[in-house]
Formats: sequence, C-alpha cells, structure tokens
Amino acid sequence: MYVYVCTYVYSRVFRIAIKSKITYIEELHANLFFSCVRVCVCAGFRSSTTCEHKTAKLKCPSGKYIWVFHARYGRTDYRTCPHRLHRDVRCGSTRVSLKQVRSACEGRRTCKIKASNDVFGDPCKGTYKFLFVRYLCVSNPPAARVRTACESYNLKLSCPLSFVLKIHYANYGRTEYRTCAHPHRWDISCWSKTSTKVVRSKCHNKNRCVVYASNGVFGNPCSNTYKYLSVYYGCALRRS
Repeated sequence: MYVYVCTYVYSRVFRIAIKSKITYIEELHANLFFSCVRVCVCAGFRSSTTCEHKTAKLKCPSGKYIWVFHARYGRTDYRTCPHRLHRDVRCGSTRVSLKQVRSACEGRRTCKIKASNDVFGDPCKGTYKFLFVRYLCVSNPPAARVRTACESYNLKLSCPLSFVLKIHYANYGRTEYRTCAHPHRWDISCWSKTSTKVVRSKCHNKNRCVVYASNGVFGNPCSNTYKYLSVYYGCALRRS
C-alpha cells in the first residue's frame, strides 16, 4: 500500500557577479511548485521512527532476528517529530546511519540505539532530527553484500567458482540523496515492490548475472525521480 505526502516548495535561483570588488546578487527567477512523496507501506517490513535525543527500540519475536535494510538520521519532512528547528528537510546520511544501526542491532532479537549527534554525527546543524529505521525479522540473518547501479546502467553480480547467488532483497527506486547524485532527486521514499522478484528471476542460484536498472525492467515507482537499483545478496556453495 502507498500513501502520498504533498507540500508546496518555493525555489529561488540567484546569479552572483563580482565587479570592481563589489558583489552583485541578481534573482533570476522564483518558482512555487507542488511536490509529492510516495511512501510505501511494505508487507513484512517493520519501521521505527525516533525523535532526536530519544532512544530507538527494535524488537523481533522469539526465534527471529533483526536485519536492518534502511536507516537514516536527519530530517526529510516537516511533520515527523515537529519542532521549530526544521529548516533543512534534505538532511541525513544513509551510509553512516546504516553502519551505526547495523552495528548495534544486526543479528539481535532486540536492541536499543539513541537518536543523537553523539552516535550519528550532526548531518545538519541547527535542525532538529529524527532516526528512521526499516528492518525485517528473519530466522537466519543473511550475510549480505550490497551492489548498486544507477538508472540506465547494468548491475553485475557474481560469486566465486562453485558458489551461487542468493538474492535476499532488492529495490529499484531511491531512499537517499547522495547515491547516484542527479538533479531529479525529489522522492527519497521510493520503493518498487516487484524488485526482489525480478532480480531473483534473473540471478538467484546462478554463479553470475547482469540486471539492467531501468523503468522498462522494474516499472516506474516514482516519476520525475532519478532512481537506482540496490541488491542485497550472498554467495552459497553450489549443491551437487
């Protein structure tokens, strides 16, 4: 199921020129446009949102273990954890956040991690932040490798001889700004629910494979946004 969060965005473009040691600033144009973010409420995934200075608590039932798929400490909207200091809504580092949350929680049944600058650093000073985590509860935490290909490029996966690919999860969309940087990065809550199925059909139990990261292969989960394909996989010994 998908829900849409929409807001008005005001954009101003300036030109700066220096003449005779005097700086001139000229406004070229200003635009007011309506921007919508599509948020996927995906079956099987659990999510946790924790405001800054609070403690996130992740939990799985008995016999299951935490596998962290996505984490971001920063701010991506105005409504979550409302606060007067919310100027920067393109704030956060998925890579640093993911590393810290995985270190604290991966493979455990329960865990706690504080949403604070002391743990994650300060990705946007002067902005009140929150920690968002998306995770699965699995029987055996996969030792996952990750490969990413930008839209319109090939993603190549391979394992050593005598091993085959095991595809744990895949997503064609966008969940952060930095990966595959591009002017069109409006939607960072973009998920394609068919991604895992498509990649498994092309790669699972094979020694190597190539997948083309494109709308033609995966559909278009978020229009007007430049996407990328991320695949979490492992290598297992081929059964004779």
